[in-house]
Amino acid sequence: MWVDAIDDRDLSDCEREVMGFDHCAVGVALARQWHLPRSLQECIEFHHEPERAREFPIDVAAVHVANSVAVLAEIASGNLADAPPISEAALLLLGMDRKELPRILEETMKSAPELLSLLGADDAPLAPPVVERIA
Repeated sequence: MWVDAIDDRDLSDCEREVMGFDHCAVGVALARQWHLPRSLQECIEFHHEPERAREFPIDVAAVHVANSVAVLAEIASGNLADAPPISEAALLLLGMDRKELPRILEETMKSAPELLSLLGADDAPLAPPVVERIA
């Protein structure tokens, strides 16, 4: 599925419009069926809406931020507008400052090739980081 950024809709909105459900709903249904720990279920279900987490809000906030950083690393962008929006509440809950994100992204991009190699995915393309200042 391709999402055109012109109308500013996120992937989950497009998934729900086209298929009637999104990847969060499918993921949490599988996690429940497989009897994964409740903390993982909540992370899967609410990683785009961390404010909805009830039992494990810190875990969900961490996955929420990591998801956006991973998206940026995957597309080699340092522009937060290119990733799912990062909730201010999640950053606050984690004790993070938005100004830390460029450094975190740069470190993620530097460590990604080694991690991919350990996972046997070292042939995956990775562009060099393009990190922009975030005001």
